[in-house]
Amino acid sequence: MVPTQNPQTLSYLLEMGALIARHESGVVIPLAIAKAPVHMDDPGLTSRLARNELLLQQATELATNLKVDAHPALRIDDDVARAISHTAREKMRT
Repeated sequence: MVPTQNPQTLSYLLEMGALIARHESGVVIPLAIAKAPVHMDDPGLTSRLARNELLLQQATELATNLKVDAHPALRIDDDVARAISHTAREKMRT
């Protein structure tokens, strides 16, 4: 999994992920997390989702340029660590 939150480090992290994915015959999973309260009634959630979708699109394009498969994931959660953990568990099962 590669975090997409910081556009300034996205390409470097994706390159590292691509190297590992190629070595392990795997895929890169660009991960974006939109923080929101448990009830998801935050008015700013829509803009955070749009921003994260854009970052995931950029990550997917970078992965294509690096010739590695990408399976982007977008999570909505109030706890970033838990979102990462849940995504990892879900992706390991598929």
